[in-house]
Amino acid sequence: MEGSFSPQSPAQPAGSSPQSPTGGILSSAAGGPPAPLASVGKRLGGLLLDTALAIITLGIGWLIWLLIVMGRGQTPAKQLLHMRVVSIDDGKVASWGKMFVREFPAKIVIGFLAALTIYIIYLWPLWDDKNQELWDKMVGTVVVDDPQDVLDPRTAAA
Repeated sequence: MEGSFSPQSPAQPAGSSPQSPTGGILSSAAGGPPAPLASVGKRLGGLLLDTALAIITLGIGWLIWLLIVMGRGQTPAKQLLHMRVVSIDDGKVASWGKMFVREFPAKIVIGFLAALTIYIIYLWPLWDDKNQELWDKMVGTVVVDDPQDVLDPRTAAA
């Protein structure tokens, strides 16, 4: 199911959206076209690509790359696949700190929980209306497609 994302506004009750049953739209900082939610398949591809990149670079190159792009709401694979992590609260690209919490403590906690549930909780995006993994829910983020890099904080400030 294709969807798009809209940050929750105080005037609008949580979970309701006049634009779309799957969450509305997220406009770019420049007022451009909406950014659709990244599909479950694309997110899975990103996970596999991040894993492959970490193995190929012996973890060191991937970690350095990650530390550089986290401030743009990306991981190395998300950068290559033109996806971004955005905050549900305000629709802005996730900060470096929020990305750090999402990528390390939150994913470690979910990893332990996954082992207890025979890894079934990794399938959460299949039934979630915003294609969120549990670590996205923990830190209040969603992953969107950004093929034109309109949400790139480096160009939004210009």
